[in-house]
Amino acid sequence: MKPIDKEQFLQGLKDSLILWDVERMFNPRLSDALLEGLLVLGIELMDRELTTRKDCEEVAQILDANRGKMDTALYSDCMAELREIKDDRKWLASKAGRRVMEIERWLTEARQKAKECFPHNDIVMGRDMMEEPDNLTIGIVAQTHEESKSVQKTIEGWQPPVTPIYKTYIVAEQR
Repeated sequence: MKPIDKEQFLQGLKDSLILWDVERMFNPRLSDALLEGLLVLGIELMDRELTTRKDCEEVAQILDANRGKMDTALYSDCMAELREIKDDRKWLASKAGRRVMEIERWLTEARQKAKECFPHNDIVMGRDMMEEPDNLTIGIVAQTHEESKSVQKTIEGWQPPVTPIYKTYIVAEQR
């Protein structure tokens, strides 16, 4: 069996890890398109983030009070987005959500530090898509085992919120 090369190693990691900013997936307000559709009908909603249950209830009351002005699709779309916002808020407030977001905030900072501290190493950090949500995988391409251990030690000094799983690719072994 042919050994994988550095690019295959890196691509395999990138394909299996969550590498995007997860927080951007959560929309804390109704979409602009829905707000504009409501405004055309003379329904003014609070164009702000819905951060509490009370905020969501107020918007739901306004929507219900103006249901007669809306077609079924607009009302349905507004309620669906409102439900999604509520579900996201509930998850973000849960123990699992808080833990995942703690890891995500650490990852954002650690990725930047890695670029600055190790410009000659390829380092990939993320949460594994197939594992538990509060995992952390760090892939390191290094010339030697000693270099890899040095990178790991530095990253450990950044105090990851969970114990990382390290995956390494040693260039010297592949020659």
